[in-house]
Amino acid sequence: MQNEYAPPNANVADVNRATGNISDAMIESLRGTKPWTTFMAIMLFIITAFTLLGTIGMIIGGLAMTMMGADKVSDGASSVFLVIGVVYLLLTVIYFLLGFYLIKFSTAIGRLLMSGQSAEMANALEQQRKFWKLTGIMTIVGIVLMFGWIAALFMIPGLMRMGGM
Repeated sequence: MQNEYAPPNANVADVNRATGNISDAMIESLRGTKPWTTFMAIMLFIITAFTLLGTIGMIIGGLAMTMMGADKVSDGASSVFLVIGVVYLLLTVIYFLLGFYLIKFSTAIGRLLMSGQSAEMANALEQQRKFWKLTGIMTIVGIVLMFGWIAALFMIPGLMRMGGM
């Protein structure tokens, strides 16, 4: 006899939900990925350090040229040094963030390998998502800048002729 006061049962087999099961193949793939993501994160941190040194050098060089003299050559060159310093600073931040997301991904893999918990798998995948999102945004910005430079290369000579330079 069926209880008429029991809550209704719904057939939700067609709903695609994660079960929390992590297969051995997933674990082995991540185990093989961990050393490479750690290596790449360390390399990105080393690149960050060198880019930071370049940033400091460019900014100091630009400021030194500005202080040394007020002639047109040093003013233009000092501006170029300062602009390159700002670009290097931006690259320093980007390289650091890429390394940061990769090292977090790698440590999350380590925790997953120790615990086998699906929450650790979700954390590892979230860190990987952040890394690839930033990489994708950088790629889009790089493509846009490349086309901007190409357009400038074609436009500058024409503008120079029109200006009588």
